[in-house]
Amino acid sequence: MTGGPVIGTWEDVFSSHSAEVQAIGLALRDLIFSVHPGAVMVARPGDNGVTFGTGPRKMLDGYIYPAPHQVRVNFGFYQGAHLADPSALMQGTGTNLRHIKVVDLATVGRPEMRDLVQQALVRQREIEGARG
Repeated sequence: MTGGPVIGTWEDVFSSHSAEVQAIGLALRDLIFSVHPGAVMVARPGDNGVTFGTGPRKMLDGYIYPAPHQVRVNFGFYQGAHLADPSALMQGTGTNLRHIKVVDLATVGRPEMRDLVQQALVRQREIEGARG
């Protein structure tokens, strides 16, 4: 197959990981859908992640992604460098991208996590509005 990305399912990305990593991933998915019930979810096994956004295009529509690792889930924000993070949860030094290394369910339940997801959605909508 040539062309676009290989699209899969949530299970394609998370099922080979530990029960704890899967539980963290599901909690993050629930958090995203609680903030943005209409989010478009696109699993990308080749990228080892699941993008959530306002449409199916990863870099244009996507604003957030969980990506499983051996003992954690990286919770990535495509425009994270532009979000307020007073608790300094996010890591990274790139122009835009930031991530949080989520190692337990308690982290997912922190109010700051919901706030960052809300900010990321607002930022995505601002970007889309500027594109016209």
